[in-house]
Amino acid sequence: MSRKEEEMLEEISGFLHGYLKAGNVRINSFLSKTNLNISNLQQLLMIRFLLLKETKNFAKRLPFLLKNFKTTTATRKETNIGGEVRGEIDWAETTKSRLVRNHKDRTIFSTNESIRSYDIPENLVLKELLGILYRLLFHDSYLKGFEKAAWFAEW
Repeated sequence: MSRKEEEMLEEISGFLHGYLKAGNVRINSFLSKTNLNISNLQQLLMIRFLLLKETKNFAKRLPFLLKNFKTTTATRKETNIGGEVRGEIDWAETTKSRLVRNHKDRTIFSTNESIRSYDIPENLVLKELLGILYRLLFHDSYLKGFEKAAWFAEW
């Protein structure tokens, strides 16, 4: 390793603990010595993340990946009174509910609705990655300035 590389490594090594703990790093003192015109390292990293071939390939394959997305299914029992009926009607429970409340009310139904959930431990990383991509592409004001750029057109 050259002397200059050792100096750079020595200076940024002190930031490693902070980066690992908080997920970001402030190395402005280091960047000022490189004579590069970089005002915000996080913005540069966001752009680099979007330009990575792996990120683009992941986004292109996403519709196919989501078809095989793991889910869990739970059944929710509910009594609906005068509204939208969702799910399979449980006629035995419906009859009981009508007798308890008002036997002439034909708008009372007891239902069993199947609910699909994507919030399972196997999907946590994928969910976080999709959230990051969504925030970057649709809510990041800095990246809005690049919407007309050729490299951003792929997104």
